[in-house]
Amino acid sequence: MSVINRATERKDIPTERKDITTEHTDITTEQRKDITIERKDIATERKDITTERKDISTERKHITTERKDITTERKDITTERKDITTERKDITTERKHITTERKDIATERKNITTERKDISTVRKNINTERNDITTERNDITTERKEFTTERKDISSERKDITTER
Repeated sequence: MSVINRATERKDIPTERKDITTEHTDITTEQRKDITIERKDIATERKDITTERKDISTERKHITTERKDITTERKDITTERKDITTERKDITTERKHITTERKDIATERKNITTERKDISTVRKNINTERNDITTERNDITTERKEFTTERKDISSERKDITTER
């Protein structure tokens, strides 16, 4: 290479450097814009993620509250079921008492009926005895009448005998 060529080359070097620097600056500016846009996109994405996380957290709180409400409702239902079971047991016990009371009443009625029958039997026996006594009195009265008639006959006969004598 000749000296002139070298000198020209040397002259061209700063221009080339400028061109490279300009090109580098253009690339850097472009990259900076891209980076800035990228950073904005990342920031927006982060905000979206944060918002999404907040939404998820809020939703979890709602779910937790809902679960607590469901648990409370289940406890209330369990308590209500226990109350119903207790009420049923009380009703069953009351029914048993009523059944026992009815049986006692039925037994008492049977006893009363038996007593009435016994009283009726005693009354019949008394009536039979009265009838027997009445019959006996009538028999005695009949015998007395017969005896009286016999006496009268005897007395009449005596009179007749006495009259004949």
